[in-house]
Parts: sequence; C-alpha cells; structure tokens
Amino acid sequence: MKKRLKYALLCGALLLLGGGVALGLRFYSGIARDPMRAFTEPSPSPSPLQAGQPLPSPTLSPEEQLLRQADTDFMRSRVNILLVGWDQSPERDDSDSVMYRDSKNNFRSDVLMLLAVDFEQGNAHLISIPRDTMAKIYNTKGHYKINAAFAKGGSAEGDGFEYAIKTVENLMGVPISHYVGVNMEGLKAVVNALGGVEYDVDREIKLNGRVLHKGVQRLDGQQVLDYCRARKGYGTDVDRADRQQRMLFAIFTQLKEGSRLTSIPKLYLSVKDYIYTDLTAEQIAALAVFGMDLVPGESLVRHTLKGKYISGTAYNGASFYVLDTRALKSLMKDIFGVDIKVDYRYDYRYIQDKKS
Repeated sequence: MKKRLKYALLCGALLLLGGGVALGLRFYSGIARDPMRAFTEPSPSPSPLQAGQPLPSPTLSPEEQLLRQADTDFMRSRVNILLVGWDQSPERDDSDSVMYRDSKNNFRSDVLMLLAVDFEQGNAHLISIPRDTMAKIYNTKGHYKINAAFAKGGSAEGDGFEYAIKTVENLMGVPISHYVGVNMEGLKAVVNALGGVEYDVDREIKLNGRVLHKGVQRLDGQQVLDYCRARKGYGTDVDRADRQQRMLFAIFTQLKEGSRLTSIPKLYLSVKDYIYTDLTAEQIAALAVFGMDLVPGESLVRHTLKGKYISGTAYNGASFYVLDTRALKSLMKDIFGVDIKVDYRYDYRYIQDKKS
C-alpha cells in the first residue's frame, strides 16, 4: 500500500514537472525567436467594453430620474401659471337636480390664483384673486365679478381658460403663459391619490350634512373640498382664499418633507383625466425639480389682492370686492419689478364716491 502511494506521488510530481518543463520550453523557445519578449509585459485581458459587452447601467436616484424627465429650457426664465377651480359637480351636471347648470349658466371659477415662478431668482409667489373682485371681463361689456370670466368663455369645454387668462392679465398687468384647472371632482381625486392630507382644521365646518371637526387629522378629498368651499357663515371670500392657500401649502409641505416631489410626474399620469392644463409632463417635472428648493414662507410666499367689499353698488345694486389699485400696483412692482397701469374706475375709492 505504501509502495503504491509513493508511486502515485512520484507520478504526480513527474507530471507537474513535465508540464512545467514543457511550458518553460515553449516560453524560452519564444524568447529565442524574439529576445525582446522577455522584457514585455503580458497584454491585459480586454475590458467588457472592448469585448463588445454592455456595461451595467448606473442606478439613478429619484432626484436624478426627475431631472432627466424635466424640460430644462422651461426653467430659464419666469413662468406665470393661472390656477383655476370651478364649481362643477355631479349634482350640477344632473338635469333633475335643483343645482343643475344648463348651457346658459356655465360654471364659474370660484378659485383664481396666479402662481408666479421665478427660476432665476429661486422663488415663487402664490397670489389669490377673490372670486367677487370687480373686473373688466375679456370680450364682454359691463361690470362683472371676476369669476364670471371663466363662465363667459364657456367654462372648461369652451374658451373659459382663455377668457380667465386674458381677464387676469388685464387686471394685474403681467403676462400669463400657462394654466392648470380642476373642478370639484378633480380636486377630490387629486387629494385621494395623494393618500389624503394631514391638516390642523382651525374651525368646525358643516356643509351639505357633513361635519368637519376641529383638530389635527388626515383629510380625504371630500373633506378638503368642504374645507376649501365653505363660505356662508365662515367669513368672506378673502377668508376662504386664506384657507385654500393654507391647504395648498400643507399639501406642498407634505410632498416636500416626504420626498414625494420626485413622484409628481407619476402622480400626474394617474390623475391627468381630472386635470386641465397646457403644461407638458416635462414642464411639470421641471416645476417639481424647482419645488425641492422652495421653503414656504421664505422662497414660497402667498398673497391675496387687497380690496374692500362694497354692497349695493351703482352697477345693478350688486355687491363686489373692489380692489385697492394702489396696493395692486405696489405688489406687482415688488414681485415682478414692473410698473403696471391700473384702471382707477375699478378702485374701491372711485366706486365708493360713485355710490354716494
């Protein structure tokens, strides 16, 4: 047994030695033919790229993915976007309902806000225009509340956005390049897609048999709509505009703090059937990228146009919210750096004198 083991070991050693010798002979025979080969390092193995193999793709962060989707050309200057919310609901579409609106009574924009985005300065301003504001309606004679502009244009199915944009441009003296709009059902759909909104409700609100209690709670789409709609018995439209702005800021803050601004393009695709806008998906992504650096109360600031409620005016005895055009002029100078020309006939001082 020991002899067999020694024999096997001896054979193995001879095989290894023989292999080494054979390799050495081939190596040295090669040197004999080419002496410089002894001083040449062996060529490295080809890389995957040289070998034609695809390299693994780098893993992008959510922020990098969002930036790739964004229209960076859109982010080079100032952009003014009109935000519109109108009073369309299933009840008002139902011809058997007492709230039905026919083609002669189009839907009005109860929410009008101008979002002024300055990419160069790194700030944004949200400006609410109360729905009862006395204004010259585009392509329309007479004195109306500004929420009539959307209706006069035929609402969302007609030229409502064009009428609303041109009316606000005339009022505020600055150009508006884009719009975003939702009706009541659209607002509920967007909030529900977000998973609701954590919010500290500042007062109890009762609307259409529903009760929204005070305190911190997660609101669904219907509750957010009730909070933003409530008016009679809950202050003026200026008070309602304040609630609407605070709700929008709460939604924005939660998206920002939860690092969910990167998911805005995906969210938009899930609810785009409820949203009316001329913004592209790439432009929406650009706004989301910009929003990551905004700080509510600092680089994101909210305003409401200043004015005064005047009842029983000389215009058919109607009540209007009439602007302080001096304050409007000052605000436009502060935000946009422009001197606008205001129409004194739409100033509360003029209307008061005319009434008396």
